[in-house]
Amino acid sequence: MIPATAITGTTTQDQQAIRVRRFLMASVTYLLAIAMVAMGVVLDIFESHVLVIYTVVVIGASVLFYVLIRTGVNLRFADPSLTAAQITTAIVALMYIAYNAGAVRGIVMLWVLMIFMFAVFRLRSHQLWPLAALTWIAYGMTLGLLFRLQADTINPAVEIFQWLVLGAVLTWFTFMGGYVSNMRAKLRRNEIFYRSMWETVHDAILIAGSKGKIEYANPAVSAVFGRDPRIQTKDYFFHNANSMLRRDLWEAYPFDRQMEVLGEGLRVVAPDRVGHGGSPPLRSLPDGYHRMYAQECLSVMDTLGIHRAALWGHSDGAV
Repeated sequence: MIPATAITGTTTQDQQAIRVRRFLMASVTYLLAIAMVAMGVVLDIFESHVLVIYTVVVIGASVLFYVLIRTGVNLRFADPSLTAAQITTAIVALMYIAYNAGAVRGIVMLWVLMIFMFAVFRLRSHQLWPLAALTWIAYGMTLGLLFRLQADTINPAVEIFQWLVLGAVLTWFTFMGGYVSNMRAKLRRNEIFYRSMWETVHDAILIAGSKGKIEYANPAVSAVFGRDPRIQTKDYFFHNANSMLRRDLWEAYPFDRQMEVLGEGLRVVAPDRVGHGGSPPLRSLPDGYHRMYAQECLSVMDTLGIHRAALWGHSDGAV
């Protein structure tokens, strides 16, 4: 059986680091919300005590979640990311703001969509529905308090309409969010499947970007090339856009071991072609360059007095 860390390519420490980064993103969203409420205070939309209470609640909750993640206590829960708990906290805090928002209550509730964006990227459909229901019920309870305590300051028809619209939006968002989340889960499973093959095969796999920089090297690189894959990804396959192989990255096409074995009974010669090794790189490939390279190979053989040989090439060198 292949260990989980070998398949996913991440350890518990790596996963915790990812959770901390996600948490910091959520914290930035909280800071933005605090700034908006502060602006509301300046514009006389909110009273100052609303800003103070909201700030204390979100900062206190943020510190609590951060401590749980940093100390590893979150690993004891079914969802170590604590996504549902964080979203529930954000919804409760938002309801407090909505209760005190007055005429801008409908605009304030747009913040629900930002909160649910974090849910979409982490939770599945069966986890999103309870949060959507909680949000809708919590907003309904908020309106109930307003009807009971501040009936003379609200328009019941408008508030009920906004509540119904919120329910429709949450339903649509949960359907679409669940679909996106399920698609991400399928992509993740496919990634794990292919990564498991890449990480466990005995053949070296190097993937280069459009500029020739090696972006991925599997563990077999260590056995085949004798180099740490993490170091390999700092190198380049090609010297320039014309794909001239660099001499200092001979390991990209390794023949050292084969030459060592064949050299026990045969004469092995590995010349550098023009544009490689110590010669300056070609700025462009000349017309008929394959024929030119063939003639170049014959010239090397003539110079070394080789009249008969078995040729061995790789990639363009095999043409």
